[in-house]
Amino acid sequence: MKSTLLFLAAITVLGTIAVRDLLHTGYFESHDGVIHVMRLTHFDEALKSGQFPVRWLSTWSGGYGSPVFNFIWPLPYYVAALIHWIGFSYAASIKLILLASFALSGFTFYLFFYEISRNRFAAFAGSMLYLWAPYRFTDIFIRGALGEATSFLFLPLVLWIVHVGSRSEKRSVSPFWGVVIALFIFTHNMMAVLGVGFMTLYAVWLTVKDKISYRFLLSLLWVIGIGCGIAATYWLPAVVEQSYTRLSSYLSGSYGMHFVPLPALFNSAWKYAYAAPWSQEHSMSFQVGLVHWLLFFLSFIFLPLVYKNYKQMRPVVSHGIFFLITAVVLILMITTPTGEQLYHFIPQLSFLNYPWRLLEIMTFALSVVGGTLVAIIGKGQKLAGIALVITLIYINLPMSRIVSQSLTYSDQEYYQLIRTNTGFLPDSEFLPPGYEFHTLLKERGDKNRDLVEFVDNNNNGNMHTETLSPLHFKTSVITSEPQQVRINQFFFPGWQVKVNTNLVEITKDEFGLMQIAVPSGSNTVEVAFQNTWTRIIANVVSALSATIILVLGIWQIMRRKVRVSF
Repeated sequence: MKSTLLFLAAITVLGTIAVRDLLHTGYFESHDGVIHVMRLTHFDEALKSGQFPVRWLSTWSGGYGSPVFNFIWPLPYYVAALIHWIGFSYAASIKLILLASFALSGFTFYLFFYEISRNRFAAFAGSMLYLWAPYRFTDIFIRGALGEATSFLFLPLVLWIVHVGSRSEKRSVSPFWGVVIALFIFTHNMMAVLGVGFMTLYAVWLTVKDKISYRFLLSLLWVIGIGCGIAATYWLPAVVEQSYTRLSSYLSGSYGMHFVPLPALFNSAWKYAYAAPWSQEHSMSFQVGLVHWLLFFLSFIFLPLVYKNYKQMRPVVSHGIFFLITAVVLILMITTPTGEQLYHFIPQLSFLNYPWRLLEIMTFALSVVGGTLVAIIGKGQKLAGIALVITLIYINLPMSRIVSQSLTYSDQEYYQLIRTNTGFLPDSEFLPPGYEFHTLLKERGDKNRDLVEFVDNNNNGNMHTETLSPLHFKTSVITSEPQQVRINQFFFPGWQVKVNTNLVEITKDEFGLMQIAVPSGSNTVEVAFQNTWTRIIANVVSALSATIILVLGIWQIMRRKVRVSF
C-alpha cells in the first residue's frame, strides 16, 4: 500500500509538471479552448436560471439562441460550473478540469496496468508513457480539446473494468460499472463510442484467450446498455434532432482530408497551427513520440521471444502483444489508403470526422506495450525504468508548453465575445440549416434588442415583454391590424408559441428566426421552450436506468446485511 501511494504521488507530481503551464494566470489561444470558456459563461447562466439539463443557450449565437448543449457532451461543463461557483474564474475552471483529468488519467492507467501485470514499477513507467505523450500536449495546448483531453481518463478505466470482471468469481462485469460508461459518454460521445468499442474487442479477446463463458460478454453488453440508458438524456436527442441543424453536413465527407502521412507520426514541428495533415509545413503536430516508437519496434523482438521462453511471463506479454497488434491496426487506419477504404466500407465511421482522433487509443496501446517491456525486464528493471522515464521527459519536455499567445480576458469579456465579434462565431454547426448567420449579424446586429418585435410596425401597434425565464416569456401585443411578429430566437423543436392561450403555427423568417401571425386587437403572446417527445423519452430512459442501478445497489447491500446476521 505504501509503495502504491508513493507511485501515485510521483504520478501526480510528474503529471502536474507535464501540464505546468495550466497553472499560469489567464488563458491561451488554441483551436477550441476559448470557445469552451465562452460556452461555459452562457452555460452557467442557463444553469443558474433553473434549466436542467441545459439544452438551449438563449444568449448564445449573438443572442439569437442555440441548442448547443442538446448536442455537446455536458459533463465537463457541469463540473466547471461547480468549480466556478466555488470561486474560480471561468478560464481557471476549464484549466483545473484539464489538469485534474490529466493527473487522474495517470491513476487509471496505473490501476489498469497493475491489474494485468502485478508490477507496480512497470505500471508507473506505463503511466508516464501515457501522460508524457506528445499527442496529449497537442490535445491540451494546441487543440484546446476539453472533451477529448478529459476522455483519456476513462479509456484505461473501462478496460480495467473488463479485466477485473474476467477475473472475478462469477466471470462477469458488475452492472454498477454502467455508471462509468455513462460518464464516458457524457464526457465525449465520439471517444466514448471508440472506447466502448475497443473495450468490447478487449473483452472478446479475453473470452477467447482464457476460454471464458460467453455469458461474460452478455454481462458486458448489459453494462454497456445500462450506461447508454443513463446517458440517453444526452445522446438520444443529439442523434434524433441532428437534422434540424447543420451538424450532419459538418460531420460528413471531410475525413478524406485528415489521413496523416506516416512520417508525421514520427516527427512533425511543434508549433501552434491548425490540423492540416495534407500540408505538414502548416499543420499542428501529430507526433506519437520517439520513445513510444522505440519501444514499439523493440517489442517486435522481445515480446515474442519472452512469450516463447518464459512461461511465467506469458500473461502480461500476451497483453503487450494484443496492444501491439492494436497499434499496428490503428497506424494503418490513420495513415494509409486502407483506412480510407474502411470508411467507405463502414460509412458510420464518418462521425469521427478526423481519422487522427484514433491517436488517443494508439497512445494508450503504445503505453501498454512500453509498460510490458519494463515488466519483463529482470534484475535491471528499476534502473531501466528510471532511465526510460528520464529520457521520456527530457525528449518531450519542449512539447509540454503553451506555444500560442496568452489571453487575459475577464469573465464578462468571455461572455461578451460572441455578441461583439462577428468574425468569431463558434458552434455555427448547431444553427438551422440553409440560413446565413453572418448576414443576419451584418443586417440586424447581435441581439441587443427586444425578444419579441413587429416585423413591420408602421406605428400601428405596441408591445411589452415580461421575461419569466430565459426560456419562457410573455408579451402583450396591441395592434390595430393583423401583423407578423418576430421572436428573436432561432427555431428549434421544442419552442411553442401561444396567442391568447391558443397554440399557433411558427414560421421562420429569412434567417431562421421564429415568426408568428398576430390578429388585430389586444393579445397575449406566450413563448416557451419545452421538451419534445424525444427528450421526454430520453429523460425517462435515463431515470429508469439510474433507478435500476440504485435498486440493485440497495438490494446487494441488504443481502450482505442478511448474510452477516446469520
